Parts: sequence; structure tokens; C-alpha cells
Amino acid sequence: MNHVRTNSSSRTGAAKTLWIGAILGLVVGLLAGGGFAVFGQSTYISSATYGLAPAADTDKASGDQQSVNELGYLVPLISGSANNSDKTSEVSRKLGRDTDAEIIPSTIPNSDLLFQVQVRASNASDAQDTATALQDIIREDPTNQSILKDSNARLIVVSEPSVPESSLSVPKGLIVAGAGLAGALVGAGIVMLVTQRRRETAQ
Repeated sequence: MNHVRTNSSSRTGAAKTLWIGAILGLVVGLLAGGGFAVFGQSTYISSATYGLAPAADTDKASGDQQSVNELGYLVPLISGSANNSDKTSEVSRKLGRDTDAEIIPSTIPNSDLLFQVQVRASNASDAQDTATALQDIIREDPTNQSILKDSNARLIVVSEPSVPESSLSVPKGLIVAGAGLAGALVGAGIVMLVTQRRRETAQ
């Protein structure tokens, strides 16, 4: 009878210890997640879409001869120029200030003649200002102009740089909840591991 009571008390104590570990982990996780949500840096994105087309002064006959495939070969060249290391310096000069924005060009699936340029920055205005300045820089780039002229093509702006109204970072509430859950699981896991080791040592 005493043996049964001892086992029952042991299980109750282990359960309480497990709950205490989970609660402590939850508190630590919530605090860590809350701190990250408050002080963590948000990311804003402004994007613009560009396209290639036959030159405006191209007559219909020559325009028909210039296939979509031929113009498509130019897309990686023109879009890649936006990611040139010198472009950040050019943007800073155009804006009259430094920027921490990251420039990310990419092609658009199922569209041979379109590409998109995203600008990521720590605040919305910097993202849009950089994207707007970059739009002029891409069009005025001497190498791009030479490539387009030789190919009898032109660069068009399909959509102007978007206004980043909200951060694309994970919602703060989700960060806090996830951190709390992770903390609870880790806390409970640590308690289980310590308890198991103590039992093995006692045996």
C-alpha cells in the first residue's frame, strides 16, 4: 500500500515539476519574443515591373521579324544591371543620402519580356525612394541604352514602384506566440531530461 502511495506521489511530483518547467519556459519565451517584436527590425518592400518591346520607331515589318525570343534574351542582361554593386552608390548620390536598401531583380514566370525589381529597406519611405531612383538609373544606364539600341528595342515601365504600406516581416503577435510555445516545449523537455537522468543515477 505504501509502495502504491509512493508511486502516486512520485508521479504527481513529476507532473508538477513538468508543468513548472513548461510555465517557466513559456514566460522566458514570451519575454524573448516580445523583446524581438518590439526591437526587431522590420522589412519593407517596394517593387516595380519592367518590360521590353520593339523600339518605338520600328515599322510593323521589322517589328514582326523581331521575335519574342530575341527580346527575351535581353531580359537577364537588363534586369541584372539593377543588381550591379555600383547601383547602390548611384542611388545614394541621386537621393543625396546613404541607403541600406537591398536591390533584388527577378524574372517573372511565364513572361519572357517582363522582369521585376524589388527594393527591401528598414523603412517604407527608403524602400520607395530607392525604387523610384533606381527606375531612372536603369533607364539612363549607358550599357543598357547601348544593348537596347543595338537590339532595336526599348525598356518600358509596366508598373511604377509600389508604396509599401506594411512590413513584410512576420506579425508581432505570431512571433510572441511562437516564442512562447517554443519556450514551453523547451522548458518541459529540459525538465523531462533532468528527471530521467536523476532516475538513471538513482538506479
